[in-house]
Amino acid sequence: EVVALGSDRFISAGEALFTAARELKAHGHYAAGVDMLARAIDWQRDWSVVGSPTVSDRLALARMHYEADEWPEAAELLSPLQRERPEDADVLGAAGTLAARMGNEAAARGALSALRAKTGQFRYGRHLLWAARIAAVLGDHVTALSLLRGAFARGCGHDIALHTDIDLSRLSTDERYREMLRPRG
Repeated sequence: EVVALGSDRFISAGEALFTAARELKAHGHYAAGVDMLARAIDWQRDWSVVGSPTVSDRLALARMHYEADEWPEAAELLSPLQRERPEDADVLGAAGTLAARMGNEAAARGALSALRAKTGQFRYGRHLLWAARIAAVLGDHVTALSLLRGAFARGCGHDIALHTDIDLSRLSTDERYREMLRPRG
């Protein structure tokens, strides 16, 4: 249905499929999630060829490849974005998590430091959320949890997407993380 509806200015059909894939995987429907992720990648890649992909479109496709464990493809997409937008928190974060997954700890820690150093511009804690993801992939739960608390304190929402985050899922066995995400109210 979402493919038939297409895209709007807020989300592409590929991103909607990506969200569905993440939800399926997070709720134990791994095979269906993998299939949906492949559909998301196909849609986003095809859109990028025929449309005028924005930075967000290009970054979304890189993140889809990342989540599909297609790291060389993700790196190929992120490389030009890093040259074009070296200070962009989303680009830095995506590159940092990829570096951590690929075993390049120096690059991952460099991205984490650059994200932590971002001050002055109100980012709703997004830069610290990315830093928390990098720390989680590096296996540093204490730092990841601290950064996540900092992200929340700066306005990052406790939104539903956090439970589907492939990087933060590395914290899922930590009671402190589960308590952070526990619904309140």
